[in-house]
Amino acid sequence: MASTVSNYIGENKASLNIIGRFGFSIHCDSHTNYEPVFGPSGVYELYVDLKGADSVDSAVLGMLLLLRKKTMAQSIQ
Repeated sequence: MASTVSNYIGENKASLNIIGRFGFSIHCDSHTNYEPVFGPSGVYELYVDLKGADSVDSAVLGMLLLLRKKTMAQSIQ
């Protein structure tokens, strides 16, 4: 199965959806999909949906921690 990363930005909420293997190889896709959240989108809540992920490697855990730090700096839950 191919790995995909997609986002949804709605009224004050956003989600980042992962399907397949979530590893460093799709880092650029995930970065491209979560960067719009930090723009003038008015987002206050960000959900990272991993229920479709087959596996998560250690590099991704680091990326998720950095994402958390960035969201906290911008007061996004």
